[in-house]
Amino acid sequence: MTTHYPDTAGQVLLNVAFTRAMRSVLDQAAAARGQRPADFLARAVVEAVERAARTRTRQLTVQLQDLLPEHTPEDVLACAARVLLDHRRPPSGPSGVADDQRRSAAHTTP
Repeated sequence: MTTHYPDTAGQVLLNVAFTRAMRSVLDQAAAARGQRPADFLARAVVEAVERAARTRTRQLTVQLQDLLPEHTPEDVLACAARVLLDHRRPPSGPSGVADDQRRSAAHTTP
C-alpha cells in the first residue's frame, strides 16, 4: 500500500495492490454487503482509522485517570501543557542534554 498527497478535494488517495486470493476475499465481502469493492475497502479503512483513534483516546483517558489519585487535576493539566509546549520547540544544546533537562522539569509541579 502506498499513500499519496491529498487531492484537490482533500481526500488522501491510496494505491493498494492485492494478491488474487485477497482480491477474491474483498470481492466476496463487498458483494455480501451490496457494495463495490472500492467502496467497501474505503469504508473499512475509515472505520479502522476511527477505531484506532477511539482506542488511543480511551488509553490516554485511562492513563490520565491513573494520575489523579496522586496529583491534582491542575497539576496534571499544567504538566501536560509544559510537555506539549516543549514538544513543539526544536531541541537545543549538545546531544539532547537540554531535552533530558526539559523532560525532567516538565514532570515537576510548580
